Amino acid sequence: GSTHTFHPSLSGQLPLLGSMAFTRVCALQAQCPHQEIPLVEGTLIGRTLTCPCCAQLWQFDVQTGKGINPRECSLALYPVEIRNDEVYVDVSGIKPPFTVG
Repeated sequence: GSTHTFHPSLSGQLPLLGSMAFTRVCALQAQCPHQEIPLVEGTLIGRTLTCPCCAQLWQFDVQTGKGINPRECSLALYPVEIRNDEVYVDVSGIKPPFTVG
């Protein structure tokens, strides 16, 4: 799979788009909730997105946003709609979780 960060036109939030073998597009919080590291620099294998921070290796399921390692964490998951080969992401009303202060 692949990941891309983009700048939405109406919000300060930066969703991360993940494509899993061109079968599904997901939009997630773009920064790891642990140390706010950009997840676009991580790896996406199947449904598992791994944070690039070598020390922690936090992992997330890109279809659900739920934490794999550790299970207690999560990423904000944004609704995605594809119209005429364009991807639309709705970030309104969704606040990304962070564990750092």
